[in-house]
Amino acid sequence: MHTPRPWHPTDYGHKFIILTHTDGGATRGVCYVDGAATAVAEHEANVKLIAAAPDLLAALEDIAASGDIEYVRSVARAAIINAKLAGQKA
Repeated sequence: MHTPRPWHPTDYGHKFIILTHTDGGATRGVCYVDGAATAVAEHEANVKLIAAAPDLLAALEDIAASGDIEYVRSVARAAIINAKLAGQKA
């Protein structure tokens, strides 16, 4: 089982930490990404896509449980758009 969502990318210079909150309200790191070797924009986009992973998984689980092809298509399109937008958000 993975760490429950939401995951939030947090910028610490060339390093990003993807954070979540525990049931007790404490903040903890899910993933640490060192971007010193990549361009800043690419690094930020990668981190935001990683942070979107729980939402993408939830969309896939929803799709797998459905037999309605139009619903499947709409959920898939929304997940793709959200993943692409995650890489563009500042």
